[in-house]
Amino acid sequence: RDRALTDYRRRPERLTSVAGIDYMSGAAWHHDFAAIVSPSGSCSVPGRLTLIGSKDGSAMMYSLEAATGNCVLERPLPWGAQELLPFNGGWLVRSQTPDSTCGLYWIDHEGESARCILKSKEVWVLMQDQKHVLTLSTPGQQGRDEVCVLDAKTLAKRWSQPCDGRSALLSQGDIYAPLAYDGGVAVTAWSAESGVMRWRSGAMEAPIERIYAAGPWLFVRHPFSTTVVNGEDGSLAAVMPGAYGPPAFDGDGLLLVGNQTVYFCDSSFLQ
Repeated sequence: RDRALTDYRRRPERLTSVAGIDYMSGAAWHHDFAAIVSPSGSCSVPGRLTLIGSKDGSAMMYSLEAATGNCVLERPLPWGAQELLPFNGGWLVRSQTPDSTCGLYWIDHEGESARCILKSKEVWVLMQDQKHVLTLSTPGQQGRDEVCVLDAKTLAKRWSQPCDGRSALLSQGDIYAPLAYDGGVAVTAWSAESGVMRWRSGAMEAPIERIYAAGPWLFVRHPFSTTVVNGEDGSLAAVMPGAYGPPAFDGDGLLLVGNQTVYFCDSSFLQ
C-alpha cells in the first residue's frame, strides 16, 4: 500500500522488468528478470515482495527487497502458478495450468516445503477472508466447474457446489457465482459459512466474466455490458450497455467505463 508497482516487457527479448516507486519518498527502482513475471500475482510480507513467473516453461517464485528491488530468492515451483495469497507462514498458490496435477498448494516463504491442497485440474479463482478460503476450479475432465469453500485455519473442505462460469466472489460472508438458468445465467448467493443458498437472481446475459461488490450492489460484468444486482435479495436493478471495465471509486461515487460509454453512480446509490 505504500508503493506502486508496474511491469513492462523488454524488447527484443520479450522478458519482464518490474518497477516500483515509494509513495512517500518518491524513491524508485526496477529489476530485470530473465523470465516472464506478472505483478498481478504478487504478494508482500514486511520488507519483501514475492512474485511468480515462468522461465523456460517452468513456474518460478521470486522475492525482491521491497525497498531496493534486489532479488534475494529465485526458486522453481513444484506445480504451475498464477496467483499467491499469504497463509500460515507461507503462500497459497493457485494454478490454472491445464496439465498440472495440483490446482491449489501451500508453500513456505523460502520455497523449500510444499503440499498439495486441491488436486483440481485448474483453479480459476482464489480469495479469502478471516474464516474462509474460496476456490473456483475445474475438478476433472468432465468440464463442469465447482465452487469450494475451505476453512481458513485448517484448509479443510467446508462445502462445494457446481457452477457454470469461471467467476466468483467472496464478500461480507457470502459467496457469489454463476449458475445456468432460464436459457441464460444467473448469479447465485450462498452463505460462506453453511453453503445454504440465499437467493438466485433472474436470468442475464452469458457469460459472466467478473463479479464486483460495492455497497449493497453487485456489478456483474459481461463481455459488452454490466448488470447491477441487489446483493440483499438478488433482484436485477439495471443493465449498463457498453460498460465492461471494473468499477472505479472516487470520493463522490463510482464510475464504470466502456467503449464510448461512461456511467456514474453517486454515493447515495451505494448506501
